[in-house]
Amino acid sequence: MKRIILIFLIAFICLISTACDDKCVLPKPYVSGDPVLIQKLLTESVDTLSFGEAGRYFLEANCWRDFMPTTDECDYRGLLSSIHFKNNDVSIVSSDFSFQKQYVIYKDSVWIANVKIQGDNPEPGSFVTPDGPLWPVDSIVDVVLELKLQNVQHYVIKRNVIIRAVY
Repeated sequence: MKRIILIFLIAFICLISTACDDKCVLPKPYVSGDPVLIQKLLTESVDTLSFGEAGRYFLEANCWRDFMPTTDECDYRGLLSSIHFKNNDVSIVSSDFSFQKQYVIYKDSVWIANVKIQGDNPEPGSFVTPDGPLWPVDSIVDVVLELKLQNVQHYVIKRNVIIRAVY
């Protein structure tokens, strides 16, 4: 009888442990080591875009890793990127811009992600992208936003962004 209970207990534990594994699907950020792409982003990106009377646009960017305690068994602590494409005269960013991708460059790697609007009433040109790579805190990265205006591709860069930690 003890043997049957022991076998049942072991089978039950195995069943529970495999069931929990199926729930945990960790994100797999797309990271490229393409030196041609990295060089293109670093050389073709500008700090400021000027469009005559439309003003000058620039990028504000923050990157961080969230180490706040959680009860989520599938907790992923990858990089988060916050991008704000802003106009220097504080007017609202035109809806004529089409935002494509964000690139975060760290050494000889680049994290590539599509930008997504977050929330119900987002600020135009502002994006938060979660589930990035597990790059070290206090590392320095360059953040690039790819956008289009009147079918012309543009790259705007914010250089020397420090990856921070939130505890």
